Amino acid sequence: MKIFTEEKLFFSAAISNLLLFIAEAISFSLAIKELGANVFIRFCGISNLLLFLSAFFALLSVYFNVRKGCGTNPYSHTLRYVATCASMTTLFVFLFVLLPCEKDPKLFLTTFYDWLFYIICPLLSALSFLLFEKEESRTLKYPCVLISVAVLIIYGAVMLALNYVGLYSGPYFFLRVREEPTRTVALFLSCMTIGAAIISYLLCLGNKKIFFRGIIRG
Repeated sequence: MKIFTEEKLFFSAAISNLLLFIAEAISFSLAIKELGANVFIRFCGISNLLLFLSAFFALLSVYFNVRKGCGTNPYSHTLRYVATCASMTTLFVFLFVLLPCEKDPKLFLTTFYDWLFYIICPLLSALSFLLFEKEESRTLKYPCVLISVAVLIIYGAVMLALNYVGLYSGPYFFLRVREEPTRTVALFLSCMTIGAAIISYLLCLGNKKIFFRGIIRG
């Protein structure tokens, strides 16, 4: 079923990535002004940094496509995928872990950049990736799911180590290994890793089905 022409897909992806780039630029300018480098201690800061970079490289790909006739850069598409998975994991953790379990969950949505980091930018990225960002070379394969999950695992390992040796506490309750029972830490981290894997798989599957099995064709 032909919903979008090739040109409409191209310009829709360009517009959505431009909006994402602007939203991330605004959110980081506000967050860094208030928190400084501490914004990158939280996983939402890292995932949104990946979104910011992926939107930037996607726009560069659009520029080279328009000016020089180059095709879509498969590495740019893979970065968009990994960034989208990380940001949707942020949204998943926020909705199903932080809101129900934190003592004062309202603290996570007190500023405009929190809304951008946790909700608006992840949803915008996912919609853009699934509906508009067709990748011709089909380099996005299911092993890419492991790359996306690895981002969460590496972050968790580093923060657990910092909490364990006492160099940092938090930023989330399930990382405070000195305060929380080991069983609680292991349970939450296992569930989040499984959730991240499911999200990554569904995004990869969704992109393939939408563009290569006839749901949307350019």
